[in-house]
Amino acid sequence: MPDIPLTKTEQHLLSVLDGVLSDDELALVCGVTPAEVQDTIERLALLGAVTFADAAATTASTVPEEDRTIELPADALPLIDELFANLAGTDHYTLLGVSPDADKNDVKRAYYRLAPAFHPDKHYRKYLGPYKARIEAIFTQLTRAHDTLRYIQRRAIYDNEQGNDKR
Repeated sequence: MPDIPLTKTEQHLLSVLDGVLSDDELALVCGVTPAEVQDTIERLALLGAVTFADAAATTASTVPEEDRTIELPADALPLIDELFANLAGTDHYTLLGVSPDADKNDVKRAYYRLAPAFHPDKHYRKYLGPYKARIEAIFTQLTRAHDTLRYIQRRAIYDNEQGNDKR
């Protein structure tokens, strides 16, 4: 395939596009809107970077290429599902498990307690199925929360936007 000039968003979407995740889930993972996901997928299709299976040729009885099990502890799956399902509606404080008056060191400790479980390197070369994109979305939100709450000015802007001026 020839080199196709792609934006970082297009590259990221292409890396997580698996035919299983919904537009809303892809939007969360990539940090864009569902409409932007659709636009990006259409552009990738026009460029020939993605193709779509013929609906008539695909049936419900199609067996996956490999019958692989997800390489995560069974007790981690419900936690990942719950965090991912609530990700869009969870504020930074709740996500990190810190109070609104937590100082930057409390925020840092909370982040370093949670983030390693969701860091992409922890799951390198493991088969994660649909959990790969969910884990990436959770890690992205944890990092965004950390990067926002650790700095006074960013936190003040965030609190103002959320309508809960903490100070």
